[in-house]
Amino acid sequence: IRGHRIELGEVEAALARCPGVSQAVARACRIGGYDALEAFLLPHAGAALSLRRIRSALADILPEYMCPALFHTVDGIPLTPSGKADRGRLAGAPLLPPARAVENPEAASLLDEVRALWRQAMPEVDVRDADLGFFEAGGNSLLLLQLHGLLDKRWPGVFTLAGLFSESTIRAQAACIDQARGVAVRREATAAPHAPVAIIGMAVRLGDHADTERFWQDLAGGADLNVPLPEARRHEVRQVFETVGFPFDEARLREAAYLSDVSSFDHKRFGLSPGDAALLEPRQRVKRPCGRWTTRATAARRWKGATWAPSWGPARTGCSRTRRPGPFPTRRSRSTC
Repeated sequence: IRGHRIELGEVEAALARCPGVSQAVARACRIGGYDALEAFLLPHAGAALSLRRIRSALADILPEYMCPALFHTVDGIPLTPSGKADRGRLAGAPLLPPARAVENPEAASLLDEVRALWRQAMPEVDVRDADLGFFEAGGNSLLLLQLHGLLDKRWPGVFTLAGLFSESTIRAQAACIDQARGVAVRREATAAPHAPVAIIGMAVRLGDHADTERFWQDLAGGADLNVPLPEARRHEVRQVFETVGFPFDEARLREAAYLSDVSSFDHKRFGLSPGDAALLEPRQRVKRPCGRWTTRATAARRWKGATWAPSWGPARTGCSRTRRPGPFPTRRSRSTC
């Protein structure tokens, strides 16, 4: 599925751990011309399955690419003569979140127009629920590109591809269309190449800075943030060396700009299960979020040997990383932006 090898048994075991599920069977399917997974769930007697609770439970167990796109409830699991689940005979009712009533006929007409485009992009998916998110319904990023093309052809200029991630339901997209209809004149953006630039928002990793103000002060002043290895990190390093059988010598611990939260890592962002994330080396946990930086530091990291980073000050712009050579895997560097 999307280039990943998936064991259906592992997916079924995770589904069986979800609240209210007695048995589960997973199989491959096609959505909009792309491979996907669908799950058939047999609930416990008297249990009412919740799609949102099941998706939330799976997100804590499986990486994103192993989570089924479609869910169905069944009254029983058909078996083959050998006693195994007969995936070819599986059939059930779609498991959907509770639908909300439509306010007025005019809104219903617009919802139907948007719903028809969803059905063109994903004919295999039940899209009757106007509050079901595109990805919750079984879509993926490639199908979102198709939907954007269909929406832009029908209502030019109303949607952007990035905007569809926030307006991801049929109802939200209909509201955008309704709002655009009330705008008589659209103002075109004018370029101002020589105008001052104001930073109105940023999302960066600032090492151990508590806030952006302190970060800018240290950046402008060229502050040296090298400090001894924190005690908590020192304990982690000792454990790592003892685990692999290497001698631990505190005298070799140099001062550097250490990151105190090197052990923290958002495994969901990179499609990893919690177990896989726990096996990552600390350097990998820090480098993965930095892997998308396209700066001159990217070329510098390709040198075979470690080099001493030059001094830095307020004249340096852009995004960069500096590091010092050291023998320990948990040694990290100052990250500036």
